[in-house]
Amino acid sequence: MKATARAVPNTLPSTPTAQLFGHEGPVRSLKFSSCGKYCISGGHDRTVRLWNPTRIDPASQSQQIGGGDMISDTVFSNEKILDKIPHALPIQVYDDGHTHPISAIDIDNTSTKLISASEKTLVITDVISRKLKRRFQGH
Repeated sequence: MKATARAVPNTLPSTPTAQLFGHEGPVRSLKFSSCGKYCISGGHDRTVRLWNPTRIDPASQSQQIGGGDMISDTVFSNEKILDKIPHALPIQVYDDGHTHPISAIDIDNTSTKLISASEKTLVITDVISRKLKRRFQGH
């Protein structure tokens, strides 16, 4: 089997554009879709979340500063306030199938199935219907 490399964008963002706000506890895994438009995150809270990081959540636009710039939580680095970063648009929460924190996630090439793993459990979920397609337990 011959391995193929994915195309890497010529330029990557140099500043944060949005934060993924919604997991209860730490995010343990993050993956972008092959098109780069969506991302999925897996958390300590046993949920997988689908995001559109290029769109801003209207709920996070409720705070404004001076000239109408939208803000959310403050980000600190080296004890300096860098910026106010808006929240990315949350699309869906998948909370069926795991009894332990999510340790790995992936999305298939057609962006129709999510694969998530936790301690001794692998779950395959339909992205659109949120229905659990398959659950593998144990080793």
